[in-house]
Amino acid sequence: MMRTMTATDDDTSPRRLRTAIIIASVLIAAAASVVLLTSGPSEQATTKGVTATLHLPGSPDFAVFVPGGLWVSIHGSDAKENIEPDGQLLHLNLATGTVQQTVPLRGATSNLALDGNSLIADPGIAGTSVGVAPGELIAVDTRTGRVLARRRQQISGGPMVIGDGALWEIQEKHGDIPTTLQEFNPATLAPIAPPLALSPTSNVLGLAYGGGYLWASAANAGEVLRIDPATRAITRAHVGGFPIGIVLAGGSVWIIDNSNATIKHLDPSTLRVIGKSVSLPSGSNFYLGATDGYVFVADDSDGTITRIDTRTGESAGRPIRIAPASTTGFGSAYAIAPAGTAIWATSPSTDTISRIEANP
Repeated sequence: MMRTMTATDDDTSPRRLRTAIIIASVLIAAAASVVLLTSGPSEQATTKGVTATLHLPGSPDFAVFVPGGLWVSIHGSDAKENIEPDGQLLHLNLATGTVQQTVPLRGATSNLALDGNSLIADPGIAGTSVGVAPGELIAVDTRTGRVLARRRQQISGGPMVIGDGALWEIQEKHGDIPTTLQEFNPATLAPIAPPLALSPTSNVLGLAYGGGYLWASAANAGEVLRIDPATRAITRAHVGGFPIGIVLAGGSVWIIDNSNATIKHLDPSTLRVIGKSVSLPSGSNFYLGATDGYVFVADDSDGTITRIDTRTGESAGRPIRIAPASTTGFGSAYAIAPAGTAIWATSPSTDTISRIEANP
C-alpha cells in the first residue's frame, strides 16, 4: 500500500516525496489519458499559454533548459515503495522533439543543477532503501553528454543549487545526524568545506540562491533560513506552516506553505512575510520556479501550474492545466524549469513535459 506523504510525517524528505510520486505516477499512467481534462479541483483551469508538449520514454522528474534543448531526468516504471528506482538523463532537441543523447544513471535523481555547460545530478543507487540509500554526484557535459566527474556519497543528497562559485547540496537528516548543507567544487564534485549543520530535527526541502545568499526551507520547523555563503552565518525566520519550495524573484523570497496550500513571500532583508498569501488549488505543491516577472507553482495533485505576478503578489489568470487531475494525489504536475520568457513543467503521470509562456 502506498504511503501518503503529509505535512506531519517525521520522515518526510525530498526523496521520500519523489518516491511516493513515482509510485503514484505508475498507477495513474495505467488509467489516465493524456487528454487535458478540465474536471478536478480546478474546474476553471485553462490550457492557454501551453505552446508545446513533448512525450518522453519514461516518467520525468526534473528538467533544465540549455540553448536549443532540454535535459530531463526520468525514472523507470518498475518503482516499488521506499526503493530507489532506476533513472536516466535525456537531452531533448527542441527543434525536432527527439532524444539527442541519453546518459544512464545509477538511480533516479532528486534534483538537477546547472553550472555553465555542466549538468549535475545526484541519483540514489537503484534498488536501495530511500532515505538511507548511498548515492552519487555526477556531472555531465550538456553539449556532448560526456560524463565529466563522479563522486560516490555515503548517503544520497537532497536539493542542490549553484551559487557563489560552488555547488551546494542538502544532506538529509537521518538517525542522530542533523540536516546539513555541503559545499562542493562544481568541477570535481569534491567537498571544499566541512558540512554546515542546519537543523537537528527538521528536514530541509527547499534550497535556492539569489541576492548573494542561500535560502533554505526547514519544513518541520516552519522556518526560512538565510545563509551567507562567505561567513556561513545563518539567520532564521519562523514563518509557520510547512514550507517546501523556495525561490528569490522580484525582490522577494517566495515559499510554498504546503500545509495551508498557499504561497507566501518575504522581504529578504527583514525576513518578514509581506502582503497576502496566494491560495493554491490543493495541498500537493512541492516545486516552484521563476522567470520573466512571474513565479510558477506546480500542483502535483491537480495537474495545473499557478502563475503569480511578482509585482502585485497576486495570482495571474486561471491555473494552467498540463495533465489530468490525479486520482491518487500525486504525479500530475511536478517540477518547473525556467526558460527565458517561458517555463517547462514535468508531468510524471503522463510521461510529458510542457512549455508554458510566462506572459501569454
